[in-house]
Amino acid sequence: MQILGICRFSYPAIGGFQLEHPTIEDRIEYLYKDEILGFRMKTFELLTLPSIAHQSDTDFTFVILIGDTLPKQARARLEELTCDLAHVHIIALPSLPHREAALKALAPFRDTTHLSVQFRLDDDDAVGRDFVAALRTAAQSAEPLLQNSNKVGIDFNQGYAVRFGPDGLEAELVNRPYLTPALGILMRKTLNKTILHFPHHRFSELMPTLTFPNPPMYLRCFHALNDSTQTRIEPRFNYRSLDKDTDLFMREYFGVDTQKIKAWRASVSGPDRATS
Repeated sequence: MQILGICRFSYPAIGGFQLEHPTIEDRIEYLYKDEILGFRMKTFELLTLPSIAHQSDTDFTFVILIGDTLPKQARARLEELTCDLAHVHIIALPSLPHREAALKALAPFRDTTHLSVQFRLDDDDAVGRDFVAALRTAAQSAEPLLQNSNKVGIDFNQGYAVRFGPDGLEAELVNRPYLTPALGILMRKTLNKTILHFPHHRFSELMPTLTFPNPPMYLRCFHALNDSTQTRIEPRFNYRSLDKDTDLFMREYFGVDTQKIKAWRASVSGPDRATS
C-alpha cells in the first residue's frame, strides 16, 4: 500500500479556485504578490511542513506542486525548508488544469503495483503526527469495500479551526466532516486519478466513506486570504487563545512551534496584519 500526499503551493492552476481571474497571467500576478506569497510561505513553514516532518509513520511521499514561474527566491526557500526531508519532493509545472496538474505531479511517484492511498493538504493547514499511520490502518480496513467501488473515502472529521491572532495562534475544537485536511482516498490500482479529482464536499456522494471522529487530526487555518471564503461567508468559530494544555498539544501532536507563531505575529505590521 502506497501513501501519497500533495500540496499545491501557490500553484497557478487553470481552474480549481473559488476566486476567479480573467486570465492566467492575472492569477499568477495575484498569487505572487509579495504580501500574499510571503504570507503563504509563513503558513507553510509554521503549520504545514512541521506537521509533515513530524509524522510517526514516514513511509509516504509528499509532493509540493509549484508553478514553473514561482519567483526564484520563494523556490529557494522551499528547497531550503525541505532539503532534509527525503520523502518530500518539489515538482514545478506550467499552468495546467488543476486535475491534470495533480496527475502529472504524482505520476513519477505512483507505483501502480500497489493500492494508492492519497491525501491533500493546503499550504496553510496541518495534520496530527499519527495521520499517516492512521490513514494506513483505515485504508487496510477499507480494502474489502473496493470489491464494489474503485475508491473509498477516509475522513478524520475532528480537529481545530485555527487563526493567527495578534498574540499568536487561536483555536477552537471542531467536528466538521469532509474538510480537506485529514481526508484521504483509497484507490484501486487501475484508477488513474488523484484526490483532487473529487471535490471534498461531495465525497459522500461519489464513494463509500469511513469516518473517524477522534482523535483531533487536523488544523484548518482561516484567514482573509482563504480561497474558500472569497465567494462565501467564512464559518464562525469561537476562537480562543491557547491554554497551557492546548498549547502543549499543538507542539507535541502537530509539531507546531507556537512560540515562533507568537513571535511572528508580534513582528507583523501593515498589510499582513489584515490576513487574520
